[in-house]
Amino acid sequence: MRNLFFTLALLISPLSLAGDSSQSIEDFMQDYLDGYEKYLTASEDADIAWVTEHFSEPLVMMPPTGPAPMATHEAFAPNIKYFMEEALKKKGVVKLEWTKLQVAKLSGSQALVSGLANALDKNNRTVEQRASIYLLTKTEDGWSVSVNLPHSPNTVPTVK
Repeated sequence: MRNLFFTLALLISPLSLAGDSSQSIEDFMQDYLDGYEKYLTASEDADIAWVTEHFSEPLVMMPPTGPAPMATHEAFAPNIKYFMEEALKKKGVVKLEWTKLQVAKLSGSQALVSGLANALDKNNRTVEQRASIYLLTKTEDGWSVSVNLPHSPNTVPTVK
């Protein structure tokens, strides 16, 4: 399970399930990254829900090691916390910033998103890049990530 968090290629975190159902996908994805920044720059009482609330229940993580379904936010929280602490904070990452965000709206309630983000330190220098493909679902409460497929930043597909 430890390897799962090291292989998560991108910071993960979309919109609150109690969010704005009219929010654009781009705004939702920015809110997701903002959740990482809140957590990474917060004191010891950081709230992991800033990130996990952007995911549906259930959700599926798809790292190179294979599918890892998570039934609830509570089940997912230790995984994402470990990833942020070990793979990001220890490297000095305090912020993620989209360098490439592509959206293909598949229907009124489904979207495919490909994202490439810079992981930045406190001096705004790129420490590394993270990439993921997201399958989003929209409900009456707004967008949420249903599937996250982290991958190498060297293989970002074009989404049209």
